Amino acid sequence: NGTVLLWDIKTGITQKITGTKDKIIIDACCIDDSTFIFAREKTKNLINLYNIQTNTTHKLTAHNADVEQIAFLPNSKQLISNSEDGTIIIWDVQTQQIAKRFKIIADNFAITPDGTTLVISNEKQIALINLTTNKQQILTTHSTIDNDYMTNMVFNADGTLLATHKSSDENEEAKIQIWDMQTHMLKTTIQA
Repeated sequence: NGTVLLWDIKTGITQKITGTKDKIIIDACCIDDSTFIFAREKTKNLINLYNIQTNTTHKLTAHNADVEQIAFLPNSKQLISNSEDGTIIIWDVQTQQIAKRFKIIADNFAITPDGTTLVISNEKQIALINLTTNKQQILTTHSTIDNDYMTNMVFNADGTLLATHKSSDENEEAKIQIWDMQTHMLKTTIQA
């Protein structure tokens, strides 16, 4: 019904309800201090950033196509988004301004727990972007694969390992690959 609910996980009671006038919500997340929550609307190039304490909404609108994924950086001061327009934007949460913009196609991304490295995947490669220096490095390249090669990526708690997940298709089983982030080498592959 186009609403975002903020739940108290100890009591199970809804603390706050923020409506978006019957628009479909795709993603929602709350940062550590419970100050902001964000939601991406379906088939839109904007991100709604809600301030829970003041009950105000800010629209972030720098993408030129649908926003595909959004997440807060671990510092809780920045928000990252990628879009079908081939850009990744890092937003300053307080000012709602663009802090950085990368021209790179990303089907999905993950952020190291310390917030220093962004890993992106697309149909050609998995690449690492150092968010301090903006330096890009290829972790691995793909040969002939479809657009949905990596369906999920996640780091372990200390950021030393990256797990990538590829869904099964007609020609290949699903698999999980574990990467060593210090050596940037593949450690193991698990067929699922």
